[in-house]
Amino acid sequence: MLTRLCNLRDLSLKSIKSTLLYSLLIQLFLLNFGNLDGYAKETAQGFQEKGESLNFKDLVPHLVSNENYVEKYTFDAELESADGLKGQLYFSASINNLGAGDHKLHLKGRLTVGEQKFTWNKKFASGKWKNNKSQLSISAGGISLSSIDGEKLRFKVDSKENSFDLVLTPQVKAWRPKNGGIHFRPGSKKAEFALFPMAKIIGSWSDKAGEPKTLSGTAWGRHTWSHLGPHEWIRWSQLIRIFDPNQQQSTFIRRIQLGGDFQDQILSYALVSANNQVIFEGYNLSTAEQKHYTDKKHDNKYRFPTQMTITAKSITGQGQLSLNLKTNKRLSRRNPIAHLSWAKRKLAEMFSKPMKYAYTFDYTLNVTGASSLSSTGHDGRYEIFHLN
Repeated sequence: MLTRLCNLRDLSLKSIKSTLLYSLLIQLFLLNFGNLDGYAKETAQGFQEKGESLNFKDLVPHLVSNENYVEKYTFDAELESADGLKGQLYFSASINNLGAGDHKLHLKGRLTVGEQKFTWNKKFASGKWKNNKSQLSISAGGISLSSIDGEKLRFKVDSKENSFDLVLTPQVKAWRPKNGGIHFRPGSKKAEFALFPMAKIIGSWSDKAGEPKTLSGTAWGRHTWSHLGPHEWIRWSQLIRIFDPNQQQSTFIRRIQLGGDFQDQILSYALVSANNQVIFEGYNLSTAEQKHYTDKKHDNKYRFPTQMTITAKSITGQGQLSLNLKTNKRLSRRNPIAHLSWAKRKLAEMFSKPMKYAYTFDYTLNVTGASSLSSTGHDGRYEIFHLN
């Protein structure tokens, strides 16, 4: 398969050039003959019906054999120690089949408490990490992510210098779209999504001096997985997040522009929580874009809105959402394949020229219906991922 060609370490320069030339010819063929009469594009269905509570068994790694399979768990938390020190937690676990070898595990994260900072970044080949098929339990190298009684999550990291043990308890029920998310037709492949909109997190941390500290705070998280690699079905995606632990409010918006062999359409959802419950759920969002950014440094000149109004009707038909956002600071512009060797990067760019952007934004949010909400702020998070 083409993605397996990324494992080029043992190839001579001559064979690398031959491989690239062969792949280029394939690409030119596809460009010239990919739109033959009668060619029917595939379809993606999802983000249309009322979502459902997450069964924690659906968090167990799926470990499918598809060559572009990717599964990821991401959690963020705002923390405070018992003695008043502010802190943050970022915890990520990802599994993928990209490149050589299946079911590779990548664990990385960061814990800060006051002026102290503890990071980890470890990769494990298949067979070098442990997994439980009946409940979420991923562990390797002193790092673990697991479920407790199908209701809570536990994050644990042990090292010579630092260790922590934190338990996450959802305040708002963990949520996922109906049937998990998006189903690709024809066939049975899919992409699934899950959200932890608001949760409490509490536990202990021991620093280099070995002195334990009690930590507590508020967290959110998400879980995604798909049979397909992002470049196979996504042209671009937008993630919009407002997380306000002080007001116990959260807003999550996802917009996906289909690409590749799929029909041209945008799939989207919005989920808003307040006072420990979901107060708004909507799909097929509408946007009015006022200002845009064009990345003139990129070959594809990617363009996306930096000021827009997003509106949606509740899935129940009894409420509405309106979000006005305007970016106020760019946090990053990053090419996720920049670290690859020249040969691997050129091969990957034949299928995708990805770029990730992240911003903070000013916002005014209004939700009406059975439950209403009105808020303003300056620290919303807006992430854009362009693939083609």
